[in-house]
Amino acid sequence: TPPDTLDCGFYLWCTLFFGLDIILTSKTAFRGIGGIICDESVSRIWQHYIRNGFFLDLVCTIPFSLALWPAGNLAFNMGRMVRIFRPLQASRLFVWCNPLEKMPNHMYLQRTLFYLLIATHMLVCGSIVMYRWQE
Repeated sequence: TPPDTLDCGFYLWCTLFFGLDIILTSKTAFRGIGGIICDESVSRIWQHYIRNGFFLDLVCTIPFSLALWPAGNLAFNMGRMVRIFRPLQASRLFVWCNPLEKMPNHMYLQRTLFYLLIATHMLVCGSIVMYRWQE
């Protein structure tokens, strides 16, 4: 079904939020090889961000469902499927967790719960798609 005003508002809020995240991430220091924090130059930070997460952030930020809304319900629903990539953005939180480094115990629990949540999310989304496909 086409989006109502609340859906449009939520999509616009998400677009602004993830757009702000792109701007802030492109100007933030990063953890390089050996755990060294690299924050010398903005161009080096930007190059690191382009190589490691910019395109995923860009795909998650563009509101495909709103762009495809005039094309009809099927295109709108296909545009909504792109939202499946949004949880992958959170995986960057655990990149710094080197398995050989000593981590606090709660970080192991948080990382495990995160991956369980992602796996559950994928299973539920997959079963919803299969159910709707069989209709």
